Amino acid sequence: MIGYFLAFVSGTFVGSFINVCVYRLPIGGSIVWPPSHCTVCGEPIKWYDNIPLVSYLVLRGQCRVCLSPFSVRYFIVELATGCVFLVAWLKTCRGELSTAQFWAFLPLLCAFLASTITDLERFIIPDEISVTGMVVGMLLSVILPEIQPRGDIFMSYLAPRIEGEHVAGLVRSGVGVVIGAGVVEIVGVAGRTILRKEAMGFGDVKFMGMVGAFLGPTRAAAILPLASVIGAVVGLAILVTRRSHRIPFAPYLSAAGFAVVLFEKDLVFAFDRFQSFMAGAVGR
Repeated sequence: MIGYFLAFVSGTFVGSFINVCVYRLPIGGSIVWPPSHCTVCGEPIKWYDNIPLVSYLVLRGQCRVCLSPFSVRYFIVELATGCVFLVAWLKTCRGELSTAQFWAFLPLLCAFLASTITDLERFIIPDEISVTGMVVGMLLSVILPEIQPRGDIFMSYLAPRIEGEHVAGLVRSGVGVVIGAGVVEIVGVAGRTILRKEAMGFGDVKFMGMVGAFLGPTRAAAILPLASVIGAVVGLAILVTRRSHRIPFAPYLSAAGFAVVLFEKDLVFAFDRFQSFMAGAVGR
């Protein structure tokens, strides 16, 4: 139980840092200076008022000095990050993720959260998240090549000719960048050509390049159709409720990314069941 507790608490502290990033990166601010402060009165936030989740509840979401309200987003992000770390640790304990994958995928999961927030609030995915994440993903694939799936469809012809696990990890990551970014760019070009409007921004292209760097080409290619299904469901819900609300695509890509990283086996099982059902229905 102590492991689950530490995973959750660690996630909340990382979530607090994510809040800093999503506020400062889009406006070109530094994520290390100045220290956390109230954006209204400028008063520095003391350490005991900066404890994830707890301080927000104790202060009732207000600055201790000027009583200006803090966005509830701070609390939600800290809670969500804690839950993500907890689920990732649970999957690791169950053997669905290796220890190497657990540590390597945590930066990617954090990038999903940060990208979702910045895209929802400002319709932008900062390069500090996507491009930096791309580099980190490739480096981790060299250091920990086991995070990349060995049975990758796109690598079936290349892998036998590559000598050395670390080199193979780098190649799989590089091909993942090309496939992830390339698929989104193709969709974007097709959308601009057919629909005469922007279908995918270049931020989405770089975002999927980052995803491919961590997950390899096959998983990266699977995320786009899954994100499209999620987007269609959300779009239908918005249509039914008759609410006019524009949602960028990064949240859908992130949701699909979370599903692939944390629930891949469940998705494969559900897809196999769906195929069996459809085959049985056609056979009748």
